[in-house]
Amino acid sequence: MENSMKEKVNTGLLFRIIFSSALVFALIQNIPGPLIPVFVEEFGIGYDEIGLIFFVGLFFGLISATLFGRLSDSISRRLIMITGIIILLTGTVGIVFSYIMPLFIIFFCMMNIGLGCLEAGMTTAVSELGKGARSHSLTVYTAFLGIGAFLGPVILFFVLYFDLWWRLIYILTAVLFLIPLILFFKTNYPEKNPAYNPSRIGYRDIARPAILYGALAVIFHNGVIIIVGTWLTTYLLAFDLYIGYSSILLAFYWIAVILGRLITQKAIKIINERLYLVLTALLATVSMAFIAFSSILIVKIIFTFILGVSLGGVFPLIISNMFSVFPAAPGRIFSILGFIGYGAVMIFQLITGFIAERFGEEYIVYIQFGNSLLCLVFIILLVRSRKSETAGI
Repeated sequence: MENSMKEKVNTGLLFRIIFSSALVFALIQNIPGPLIPVFVEEFGIGYDEIGLIFFVGLFFGLISATLFGRLSDSISRRLIMITGIIILLTGTVGIVFSYIMPLFIIFFCMMNIGLGCLEAGMTTAVSELGKGARSHSLTVYTAFLGIGAFLGPVILFFVLYFDLWWRLIYILTAVLFLIPLILFFKTNYPEKNPAYNPSRIGYRDIARPAILYGALAVIFHNGVIIIVGTWLTTYLLAFDLYIGYSSILLAFYWIAVILGRLITQKAIKIINERLYLVLTALLATVSMAFIAFSSILIVKIIFTFILGVSLGGVFPLIISNMFSVFPAAPGRIFSILGFIGYGAVMIFQLITGFIAERFGEEYIVYIQFGNSLLCLVFIILLVRSRKSETAGI
């Protein structure tokens, strides 16, 4: 029975559904950041309070990603993805009708629970379905995340430029999510991972060098790519750039991330994957230095684009190296990634909001420069540890 079910699984269709889900997932995930100035004006709150709201929302995302990441090795990943979309839809629709801050916070937290659940299902499913070419599959998957992250600010630009109701974008994403939800109900997926052995990996295995260094690299990587994506429009207010135009710049930043992932997909076929990972992390650090320390706006804009290209391949290659340590249990690895990834963004959102409110928007980039430098250090350590493990086999 189990074998016949496996035969009915259409891997190509599943990939298409997951990639389309990833696109809408990233679109909705990257909407709150550009809307920060709108939230400040509409709800009458400061940047530090916005940072705190993001912190609380991400805390629920952390719990969700960790829990469902752990469960994804033992229960249906399709069920996890369906659950994530349903929770996400509830939170998104709730935000549309939230006109007071307490209600907004409740549905914002629910939206983040759905995001964490859906991400756990999608990432582990891609790792399993693409196990023959894991780096390639994860790079394509994250490219679709980049496309969604690009579309969010573009749509938001038109909403703000034409002075439309900003909540329309949440209505749009809710409608778009109905498509993969219906398709997931109509597709087969193995009800559990037959290769999973519960005794194979425990959380003590986080002490393995590749897992430890990879986790630390993810922490500081998220402290750059996501914080830039969240706070770029706010940062550019310090240079008197209209939020609509900075939203377009943010969209080009995400185009650069997509481009970086497409380049990575081709480059790892001709260049050593781990060398390429180190080189892209180095370029990201150099780019972040120019953004932080240059006083010329056009220089900041140019290197924001270069930063996106360089960061594009970093995350999929980090997690590919981590998943390859325990390929039979990607869910357990993702639960670690979800916990530290969401936890890092929580802390950096809080710190960034505090600095923007207390010292000014122009100071927030110094945090990201420090994060890019530390990410590079831990990527070098990750690469060295994987070389040592490979040599010891």
